[in-house]
Amino acid sequence: MKKASVTDAAFAALTEFAAVSLPAVVQKETFLLRSSSSSGIVKTGEKVLFTLAGTVPEDTAYFLVKKYVNGMLKSEKTVPAENFPPVVMRGRGPGSLTVTLRRLDKAKNLIPGTDVVGDGVLVDPEKLRPARKRPADFEEFWTKNLSLLAKVPMNVKRKKVPLPPEEAKELLCEDVRIESLGEVPVTGYLVMPKKAEKKSLPAIVCYHGAGCKSCVKQIEFGRNAIVLDANAHGLENGREKEYYLELNKRLDPVLRNRDSLKNSYLKFLFLRTVRALDFVRSLPEWDGKNLIVFGRSQGGSQSLAAAALCKEVTLCVSNVPALGDHAGKLVRRQPGWPVLNGRAGERIRKVSDYVDIVNLASLVRAPVYLSAGLMDLICPPTSIALAKNQMKKGVCREFRLFPCMGHHAPGKDDRSDMILALCRKTKGKRS
Repeated sequence: MKKASVTDAAFAALTEFAAVSLPAVVQKETFLLRSSSSSGIVKTGEKVLFTLAGTVPEDTAYFLVKKYVNGMLKSEKTVPAENFPPVVMRGRGPGSLTVTLRRLDKAKNLIPGTDVVGDGVLVDPEKLRPARKRPADFEEFWTKNLSLLAKVPMNVKRKKVPLPPEEAKELLCEDVRIESLGEVPVTGYLVMPKKAEKKSLPAIVCYHGAGCKSCVKQIEFGRNAIVLDANAHGLENGREKEYYLELNKRLDPVLRNRDSLKNSYLKFLFLRTVRALDFVRSLPEWDGKNLIVFGRSQGGSQSLAAAALCKEVTLCVSNVPALGDHAGKLVRRQPGWPVLNGRAGERIRKVSDYVDIVNLASLVRAPVYLSAGLMDLICPPTSIALAKNQMKKGVCREFRLFPCMGHHAPGKDDRSDMILALCRKTKGKRS
């Protein structure tokens, strides 16, 4: 009889729910704008009040107030800061409502160095529906490409990387390069305990947010697990700062070949997420049971894609994932970053359907922990709620809505603590 994994046991008592009530993610400003909904979810037609809390700095004479419906700008106006009235909104159907404030001086100019303050709500999120149908050959397409990936030898190259003396006593760190389908390899930093026994460690793959950067050495995860921090773009790691700054001046690579299904950069990006998993699964120290994926923004979408395309994944933590609802503008919704097709023609829309996390979410079977910021206008909560809605019943174990949070990592609430706890429990347990 197959032995249940520790992750299965840990999740057995949990149930699916729409949202978790959480404290506001406080900006640098001394005041907040808060909605009247404690859960962050309201019904169609329900009145929502957005009111100020805290202390408004004395140099503020006006606010620039912007209202958004489904992540798209609806209106903006300048309002006196003194006796600021509540902003009232109502949702006319499933979607989101967001209000943001910017501080202005007496001349109605923006005050430099100030934050955008705001909050939002989701309106009947369980009723949100994709703008376009999932392609009829969606699963066939990915099965075919995974078969092509499987035929590519990994040809792994591993090079030891020094760690600080204290960590070096217990941990191994390597810079790895793994061949994948297409011209771009997987690169990353591997960290794991030295002299670990065979089949004794859970494995984690961490995926990156947008931009060109070096991988990081995931020391905390690596104390109790095999952890690979995977570079989204197969770049060299550990280079000088100027190297990455220069790369970031160019067009973001995720937009490359967006009109070609054969050459789509995002298709190959998602296949590299799987190849990273192939590598950690090949290590003799992997326990053969616990395979965890973790990321935020672009990395959050890679985590969902990994869980969709690799049935061995046992836990997916996806914070504020990008790359969802590409066709959202067709129904007046702001798509998730990077607005892949915008107002593009049908050819690009068809390609984007195959690399939309909303569609990939339908293939996920592992437990998923999602999060969204209620004032996120880069990866709107509607795009994330849509992905949740495509998952099979019971797959999404938690959908955390963070009030007053834009497109940020949710700090200590990113569920890394849960992953650490699971790794401590599973480390050293044999299959």
